[in-house]
Amino acid sequence: MDFTRDIEAFAKEVTGFSAGEIAPDVFKGLAARRGIYEQRESGTFMLRVRLTGGVLTAGQARTLAELSRSYADGRIHVTTRQNIQLHGVRIGDTPGVMRRLLPAGLLCAGGGGNTMRTVVTCPYAGVCPSELFDVTPYAQAVTDALLLLAGSYTLPRKYKIACSGCRADCALARATDLGCIAEVRNSVPGFRLYVGGGLGAQSRPADLLQEWMPASELIRVAETVRRLFDRLGDRTNRARARLRYAVEKIGFPAFHERFEAELDVVRNDASVPVCNIPPLVRTPRGYHPPLAESATPATGGLHVVRQHQPGLVSVPLHLPLGLLPAADLTALAGMAEAFSTEAGLRATRDQNFIIRGVPEAELPGLANVMAPELTTPCVLEHFVTCIGATICRSGICGSPGVGRAAALAIQEAGLSDTLNDLMIHVSGCPNACGQHPMAAIGLSGSQVRHGGRSVPMYKVMLGGHDSEAGAVFSQPAGTLPARAVPAALVSLLQDYRNRRQAGESFLQYVQRQEGAHCAGLIQAHQAIPSFEESPEYYTDWK
Repeated sequence: MDFTRDIEAFAKEVTGFSAGEIAPDVFKGLAARRGIYEQRESGTFMLRVRLTGGVLTAGQARTLAELSRSYADGRIHVTTRQNIQLHGVRIGDTPGVMRRLLPAGLLCAGGGGNTMRTVVTCPYAGVCPSELFDVTPYAQAVTDALLLLAGSYTLPRKYKIACSGCRADCALARATDLGCIAEVRNSVPGFRLYVGGGLGAQSRPADLLQEWMPASELIRVAETVRRLFDRLGDRTNRARARLRYAVEKIGFPAFHERFEAELDVVRNDASVPVCNIPPLVRTPRGYHPPLAESATPATGGLHVVRQHQPGLVSVPLHLPLGLLPAADLTALAGMAEAFSTEAGLRATRDQNFIIRGVPEAELPGLANVMAPELTTPCVLEHFVTCIGATICRSGICGSPGVGRAAALAIQEAGLSDTLNDLMIHVSGCPNACGQHPMAAIGLSGSQVRHGGRSVPMYKVMLGGHDSEAGAVFSQPAGTLPARAVPAALVSLLQDYRNRRQAGESFLQYVQRQEGAHCAGLIQAHQAIPSFEESPEYYTDWK
């Protein structure tokens, strides 16, 4: 794939589409594989920019901020798969934006459509005390190799890969098409491999593909799975086109046999390289919880996570629902250059940034220039949402709106202290861009007709988590009108406060209670009043 030539080809397609020479449905597919989607407002588009492992240099951050100010809505949106989205771009401007991204080392190619998507990692990869080795270089090596292949852009559906540095699995490898969790044998770095997982209306935990594979083989493994998906994926039924359905159709034992046979073929293909990355195996210091590790207070009111490198810390930031003004991103780029040994940021799957590699002696200086709202704990930081129906054409409900409303209700009820490490994930439709199936509290948008009118609704799911033991999906607890969600969450958290045992987390509370108990708390709010009685129930949160 020659990215410069592909951008120019797309520019011609944009001209043809604007002139009415390319049909909208045809253009939709052409744009999607470049990470470009039309928004709710006709004529405006979203560009999804790939960040392998969430890595964003200060220079790249400045480029994105400048492009957002010049061509988009003046904000950037951090996604749950460590990408950046620009919203509100006119279609005629998209080729120019892509041209500006390329010299900065940023791509939209493969940001959407039936392609090999961004390889995600734990955002603390390379600095986490628990990791066996830094998986970031391997994620980048797989990206560099597969993005050059034309076949990576014509798959049956999206192909997602995740790499975690330990079995805490912060990258959700066990709920991904191809998941890779660091394992070391005889001082040789390698990966425990999983295949066929995924989130959505029919979530599926991944199967264990290999107990251990040398890390040097990871490109070959990723290409082997890509080839099998290309051949086995369903190209006639989009709803059944993901890799997990292909694994289910032929059965995992048969898929495993085909994997072994195809891997031999790939190993004999000189065009598929090995990962020539110097091994940097470490001795970990136990496991930490995925992304919810309690940051410790430090100088200047900042909270920090201590790195395995002596004297260095990471500073987690809080972006409200993943949205950040372009001016603030420019400011963060300057802070990263001034105070971080990495001179950059890492995006997280809970839609935030981390400034890593900060010497402890530099914390007072960083605290002096940091906007307080980016580091001060608040209720909204416990919510993760997709962009929802306010922008996304696939969205059913306005997920950011219900997130903000619920956060305000929890705060006003005096329940902020019940959240601790609890994260509430909201998706505006069943597609799970908000990763609700893996949340302790997950919400999925839907819609019903009542009294001849449409009512925005949310399915409430409880108990999802990923840990060293494996992926556990949340279970349905009831379906509510969107307007009732804040009150229902307040009732649930109030009951948790009243019934929890000493030191018990919300997830442990859910696991201890009988399913009917928590479901009853939710379902007590499921009634839909008549339009005459409560017209607001027939409108969504904004």
